[in-house]
Amino acid sequence: MEKVNKDFMEKLTSEIKEAILIIARYSSKSFKEISDAEKYALRYNLIVVTEALSSLAIHIVRRVFGSRPERPLQALLILRDKGLLDDYELTILLS
Repeated sequence: MEKVNKDFMEKLTSEIKEAILIIARYSSKSFKEISDAEKYALRYNLIVVTEALSSLAIHIVRRVFGSRPERPLQALLILRDKGLLDDYELTILLS
C-alpha cells in the first residue's frame, strides 16, 4: 500500500473550499438576481466540488485500502463499507 499524497489532498481540499465560497456567495442571491455569468460560475464550481470529492475518494481508497475502483461511486461505497461514511452521508453525496 502506498501512502496518501498529502500535497495532492491539500490541493483538492483547497479547491473545494474556494469553490464552496463562490457557490455560497452567488447562491445567497435570489435566482432572479443571478446573472447568466454567475449561473455558469455556479455550475462550474459545483462541478469542481464534485470532481475534487471524487478524486479524494478514489485517492483514499487506492492508497489506504489498496482497492482499484473503476468509478467514483465504487470508491464511495468502499469508504462506506470501511466505516468512513455512513449511509446518510452517502445518500447526501449521491443526491
